[in-house]
Amino acid sequence: MKKVLLVLVAIAIATPAMAGVTLTATATGLTATVGYSWDGTGSKPRAFALTVTASAGTITTVTPFKVGASTAGAPGYGIFPGSIVIDGTGNVTSYGTPVEPATLPGASGTGLGTNKVVLALGSLYAASVPGDAPLASAPNLFTVTGTAAATLTISAEVTYRGGVVGEDAANISVIDKTVAIANPACLTVGRTFQKGLVVTQTMVNTWNTLGQPSCWCCEAQKYGNADYTGTSVDKVDNKDLNALKKAYGYYAGDTAYIACADFDLSGKVDNKDLNILKANYGTYPGACN
Repeated sequence: MKKVLLVLVAIAIATPAMAGVTLTATATGLTATVGYSWDGTGSKPRAFALTVTASAGTITTVTPFKVGASTAGAPGYGIFPGSIVIDGTGNVTSYGTPVEPATLPGASGTGLGTNKVVLALGSLYAASVPGDAPLASAPNLFTVTGTAAATLTISAEVTYRGGVVGEDAANISVIDKTVAIANPACLTVGRTFQKGLVVTQTMVNTWNTLGQPSCWCCEAQKYGNADYTGTSVDKVDNKDLNALKKAYGYYAGDTAYIACADFDLSGKVDNKDLNILKANYGTYPGACN
């Protein structure tokens, strides 16, 4: 019997407590949508204090799905305690933003334009109104957008803000989440440009090696526009010819190679590119699409 008790104690010590909240995230391009799932144990979450860290680039925007107190049929976490403004009579004049100001404890050096943000989101609702309380699980707490391909790590900020806190003021354990964001692939095998160019796997491989130059995704570039601006008023002219001259005869990887002057995406600037430019010289190939 003593051995059995010792085994049970050992299992209890080694087994972590079941998480009350699991963070969720999905990505579309450089934007991730972050949500949560509460397992129903203990008290429903009242507030989320989270950090989002990008492994590369910076974070440009954080957009909550709910702003303000819940109303029937529109529940959520729209109270932002770090920046909410309440006047002397108790009226909210601004709900602010979920991004905590860098002047607050634990947020120094963070914020939009850096690789880390500290977020605080709470709920406020009338318990007497059916459907007013936040959902137990929702895929859309907020979205976060970065500037480069990166891994976003979303975790509870426990040290200064208590992480996820229940309506009974108790801390709720959290399973963190990571999600990869990346530029949407605009150059894919089989894509056919209006000029008739069909993208091959070799072209995609070269594009990736070059760091995915955006001009290779542009229709206008296929008409000889090496310095395209992405507008319909951009003309194929001497500026494009000069770029081609500088890169003529060079291959992808050469220092003098100019990717935007490689109009047929062959990995070399040569007579085929010159002929494309000559055929379209003086024309307006249209916007980059």
